[in-house]
Amino acid sequence: MLFMHSDRVHIVPVRFEHDRVVEPLLKYRADIVYLLYDSRHDTRPEYYDTLETTLEAEGLHHGETLHRLECNHGDPYEVFGLVTTLAAEHDGDDVAVNVATGSKLAAIGAAMGCMDEDTDAQAYFPHAADRAFDGHVEPATSSYEGETELLDYPIQSPARQQVAMLAVIAVEQTGTAQVKKRTLIDHGLWLSSILDHPLAFTTQIVDADTPPDPHEELVQFSDLTSNKKKGAYGSLGTYITTPLLDRGYISIEEHGRSDIITLTPTGEKTLQAFRHKITDVIRALESKHDSGATGAVVPSWLSDGLDETV
Repeated sequence: MLFMHSDRVHIVPVRFEHDRVVEPLLKYRADIVYLLYDSRHDTRPEYYDTLETTLEAEGLHHGETLHRLECNHGDPYEVFGLVTTLAAEHDGDDVAVNVATGSKLAAIGAAMGCMDEDTDAQAYFPHAADRAFDGHVEPATSSYEGETELLDYPIQSPARQQVAMLAVIAVEQTGTAQVKKRTLIDHGLWLSSILDHPLAFTTQIVDADTPPDPHEELVQFSDLTSNKKKGAYGSLGTYITTPLLDRGYISIEEHGRSDIITLTPTGEKTLQAFRHKITDVIRALESKHDSGATGAVVPSWLSDGLDETV
């Protein structure tokens, strides 16, 4: 396992393990460690304290270079999302992810996070010498006999603009208004007018290859000509709604002359997994809905724990 950049960062789901957590961190002299404990457990095994004390004795410091986080090990998408978010926060560092020391579902989520084509992280599986205990009083395994680096099979993640529109749907459907295609177009135009990186499908709507001038008045759907409005729906379908519908991330139901869009459970999990791509979008939506005028709010699962610098 070679490290070539500034910090050696390890992300480690922890459930019933000690040696397979600690020993790789010491062997590769981890600079920054994230311990992801299972939030489903009410009791904390005593050997967790020993684990953390050992790491502190090696020079890691709580809240600075040693971070203790909780996530649901029974939800691979939650683990996936946390791994990709943390890796994004450490862009440019060497990020390694231990896939052996959490639950089986946590292992799936951690491995998937490393496979995301936009995530630069190496998954590894440390091997144990003995398996003797149930994990509640004593760790489930003991001793450490090296590790296997998992091969990387990149998986295609949704485009940033698609994740952004999933976030818009997630927020807007918490309010009283129905989410329609025009809702997405209006939000896309608004977001592109305030973000450093506009959403690609909106540049075709306003015939702009560069970000809109923030000093100019916001272009709204109602400002467009009839032909431009048709083009706006075409761009939305090509780049946003059709791909999201084909992947099962949204559902679209006809109500009279309108199409009502809702986020599916798969779409919600996908948004949770890739929210690190749209931190700026989430912050903008939070600001927009602070007044509570529409009744829509940014769900806590979408905004909690996002690093402002991502």
